[in-house]
Amino acid sequence: MRIGVIGATGFIGSEFCQLAIGEGHDVVGFSRKEKPDENHMAWRLFNESLDFSGLDAIVNYAGESVAQRWTEKKKQLFHRSRVGVTKKIVIGISSLPESERPQVLMNASAVGYYGDAGEKKLDESSPKGSGYLADLCLEWEEAALEAETLGVRVMIGRIGIVLGKNGAAWEQMRKAFLLGAGGPLGSGSQWMPWVNIADVAGASLFSIESASLSGVVNLVSPTPLKNKEFTKVLARHLRRPAFIPAPEFALRLVFGEFGKHLLDSYRVYPKALMDAGYNFQSAQLVECLEQLDG
Repeated sequence: MRIGVIGATGFIGSEFCQLAIGEGHDVVGFSRKEKPDENHMAWRLFNESLDFSGLDAIVNYAGESVAQRWTEKKKQLFHRSRVGVTKKIVIGISSLPESERPQVLMNASAVGYYGDAGEKKLDESSPKGSGYLADLCLEWEEAALEAETLGVRVMIGRIGIVLGKNGAAWEQMRKAFLLGAGGPLGSGSQWMPWVNIADVAGASLFSIESASLSGVVNLVSPTPLKNKEFTKVLARHLRRPAFIPAPEFALRLVFGEFGKHLLDSYRVYPKALMDAGYNFQSAQLVECLEQLDG
């Protein structure tokens, strides 16, 4: 299979490219700057007229991280890098003759779609929640689903908190605990939908290769943990204390509007992947942490 990857140089995109190449697929990355073909990977320009010719599938991992202080300018960037890029991809697909279009589009989204759901168990059939992130995810997904009208099988990957070497979430957590400043966020009662970077890439490739799958797949571990339990496991792994909680007012002070979302609860399960037979590399957090330090 020949797979085009938008966001190929990013944290998730680069992991996916390495996996796909290792599995024998041809990978074409898209970049805003010209890059030479190397390491078994070809490159095309991400410009006004996207060239998707000869591709069997497209994977889109583009999107500015929302894990930062939000401003109106940043929100415009969040929207442009998600909804804007996705719309551009669909236009690029539509420019090809029907017989030459990619067969599948795997487009990123996020568990923020579900909003703060407390103790509710969430799967792919659960309704949209409320709030800025939920609204952004809905518009993002609707842009991708437009490709279905072009005869393309569309997969929406709602991604959780991704743990991987050099990833922002893992590095920030690890640094805080090693400095002795680790602890639960707020009360620690909120559910955390974590996932190993290897499973984000693996489940994405699995979804592309599984013709029977379409629509939403939750890219999360099958064992979400409450923040206080997640914190205990991480503290034991790093052999550091975890008794300094981060109160809500402090999170809001540091992160502004985003600070509130750090306390949102997402008890999300990957029902679609499990029903389809995907085998997680790290179903348990302990396994994931051991891999990260391996």
